[in-house]
Amino acid sequence: MLIRLSKRMSELNLCSRREADKLIAKSRVMVNGVAVDTLGSKVSHLETNIRIIHEDDFEHDHDYTVIDDESSCSSRNSSREEQNIRLFDWDRIRGDTVVLHKPKAYVSGQPDPKHGHVPAVQLLTRQNIYFPGIDDSTDNGTATSTDLDYLDVDELKYTLSSGKYLHFARKNKIRRWQKGDKFNHSTDTGTSTSSDHTDDDYNSNNNDDGDDGSRDQNGMTSKEDNDKDNDKNLNPSTLMNYAPAGRLDLDSTGVLIFTKNGTIAKHILSPKTEKEYVVHVEPVHNITREERQKGIQCLPYPPVWDLSVLKNGGKRLWNDRRPMRPLVCAEWIKEGKGKNGKWDGTGMIRLVLQEGKKRQIRRMCRELLGLNVKQLVRTRVGSVKLDNLPEGRWRTLTEKEVRALLE
Repeated sequence: MLIRLSKRMSELNLCSRREADKLIAKSRVMVNGVAVDTLGSKVSHLETNIRIIHEDDFEHDHDYTVIDDESSCSSRNSSREEQNIRLFDWDRIRGDTVVLHKPKAYVSGQPDPKHGHVPAVQLLTRQNIYFPGIDDSTDNGTATSTDLDYLDVDELKYTLSSGKYLHFARKNKIRRWQKGDKFNHSTDTGTSTSSDHTDDDYNSNNNDDGDDGSRDQNGMTSKEDNDKDNDKNLNPSTLMNYAPAGRLDLDSTGVLIFTKNGTIAKHILSPKTEKEYVVHVEPVHNITREERQKGIQCLPYPPVWDLSVLKNGGKRLWNDRRPMRPLVCAEWIKEGKGKNGKWDGTGMIRLVLQEGKKRQIRRMCRELLGLNVKQLVRTRVGSVKLDNLPEGRWRTLTEKEVRALLE
């Protein structure tokens, strides 16, 4: 069976389909030793002799051929492990993935013209970069963050300060959504990807407001100078071409990973990657209007303390076709006590999932336990931990974290 070469490259975790098409267009993909430069080219669905030629490979010949003898399942698995090691090139993907501590009131994806919520990607600015060991140091210069226990601080500093891996661009327009507006990605939310982009591109060239046209020593009028300062404050530059790998609800906080590497995104979204949450709960007081519209007539009462219903799996949430998978972990971290010393339905729960249905944690707490979620924090995605990363701040992933995600 023949399939598109870009799809086969994605299946082999060489790169994403979009990245594969770009490489094919530049004649940087070889199949069985023959360069391929035609988009839409097809190969066998079992083809493994595929090689990517990067720009610096002309001087240093790196072999990116995937070897698989197809003799047995065990040999195939071992060759795939060797392939992952051989394909990992930290210098190429350094800075491709960042982690943000998402605050409330920010959406994971694109801006919603109906509600006007701000996308979390707008927090990926220079001002919000987090430096472990510097931002967490005391007056005497002693680091106090637990991040230093497993983060390579020098590596993070180099990635953030070298200027080779992180590139920023500014929005073309400064405008808030208003009722009745229509969403137009190419105008209202487009970003400039030009490397020659400067702050002057955002200042008006018209002189119709009575400005005398006098310019300072830098060649700017007073109006242009003020506009430039206001633009920096209201419309700061953000990271270019980063997309969220997964989602986090509007009212939830915690780990949100952004990447421009399709292979890393694929591993993050894989069911094998664990997501850990800390949930603050209280007893459900009443059924919401949305639940009544779905047909839910009642919720568990009194609240259920036993979390085995989550760990065992097999239950279906309302209107879901597939039952839930068993949770990796579900345990009480803190239990609230009433006047009689018994559990009063409040507390904190630690949950570890390997799936991500829409609003799954909030729904299963209400429908299966009779508990309402007051606060939800995602503390870990795979090997990436939240720890002391301040709310609204972000940092790049270390080589150790990326390797763990790709395992």
